[in-house]
Amino acid sequence: MEIRKIIGSMGVPGQSPQKSAEKNGGFDEVLKNKVNDLKAADANPQAAPSAADSVLPIQSPGLAQVNGAQFHRANKVLDLLDNYANALRDPKRTLKSIEPILQQLQEEVNQLLPEAPQTDEGLRNVINDIAVTAKVEAVKFHRGDYTS
Repeated sequence: MEIRKIIGSMGVPGQSPQKSAEKNGGFDEVLKNKVNDLKAADANPQAAPSAADSVLPIQSPGLAQVNGAQFHRANKVLDLLDNYANALRDPKRTLKSIEPILQQLQEEVNQLLPEAPQTDEGLRNVINDIAVTAKVEAVKFHRGDYTS
């Protein structure tokens, strides 16, 4: 069997063939327009809206205000937990060199917990989960689970 000429493409029966480019342009054209918009925004920073301008605060009577200090402290505890986990993974680190990270972690958790009842329920649950994780790690560290 010899195929000499193929016309069109096979599609799904009952559907019309799709066009290669839509009315407002194909992907290539849309991408070029967005890149040009970004270049123009970089050239003129006052004309470009910032990300902070596009975020609107959510206001609801049933929603408690989130304390920025609590949020910052919870984020700091998470960062300390990451540092602690990375230090435990590092074979060159000794447990004695890791202990200051754990002490700082415990201090931050102790400052975070008294403020937790004043927040909304979702943030309070996250803070409690962070505190439990940090306390369990401290117990495991002092019990000697990480000695080899």
